[in-house]
Amino acid sequence: MDACADQLERLNKIYPELASDDTHEAVQKWRNRRGEIRLQVKEVQKGHGVEIVQNLDQLCAELLETNGLEDVSDILLEKHGIDMSVRKLITIVGKGAYIAAMRREVGFLRQNGVGIEQIADLWNELGRPGPGSGPWTESSVSLLGQ
Repeated sequence: MDACADQLERLNKIYPELASDDTHEAVQKWRNRRGEIRLQVKEVQKGHGVEIVQNLDQLCAELLETNGLEDVSDILLEKHGIDMSVRKLITIVGKGAYIAAMRREVGFLRQNGVGIEQIADLWNELGRPGPGSGPWTESSVSLLGQ
């Protein structure tokens, strides 16, 4: 969500004629909500202690089956007080689960009219590791959709 808000904010600045009160408000609402989540997590950590997650790898894998990568990171932070980067999440769940999640996301995005090139650009902007050591390309995203 942070990356989406950042992108929307950039688009608001680049194309002010297309920006609206709603697009500016959406960015601000997310920033406010994200701050509230961080405060809640700090309060839980101070007051009651953070819930201990014994099978973190299993929890992450289960969450990834029905949520996007960034959503899993947000859920871990909000519900368990665990601040985890997407790269760390990928390391925990493994390459197979990561690729499976990317395949599901390609299917969802394609069904909603998002082009292959746009998906590659989005994933690169979000900092998601591409196949091998390079960035996502139209070709690599296309292979996932097969």
